[in-house]
Amino acid sequence: MKNYENLEKMLNYLDDLRSSGVTNMMAGPSYLIEDFDLTTKESVEVFTYWTEHFNWGENAFDEDFEKSGEMADFIVEKWEKKFGVMLDGEYLADLIYQYQTGEDK
Repeated sequence: MKNYENLEKMLNYLDDLRSSGVTNMMAGPSYLIEDFDLTTKESVEVFTYWTEHFNWGENAFDEDFEKSGEMADFIVEKWEKKFGVMLDGEYLADLIYQYQTGEDK
């Protein structure tokens, strides 16, 4: 594998993308192309490396409210970047929490 100077940042980015639930992770390479200016080949290489080294253990799905807030921030940032429309991050975090836990905040 090529030695990417920001590999750790890209791997953390993929972790955050997965946690956010914004997309099916099969679209991960597309996000890498857009946000890290990689070629298709490079993005697939980084994505493959990530899938082989991701911690798929029992804590892969963090359902606490703090994580919901982080996911909401990530979604809001991506939404605003793509569509130029602002979302209410706190409301979105509440919805994510309710979805994950099945209960109101």
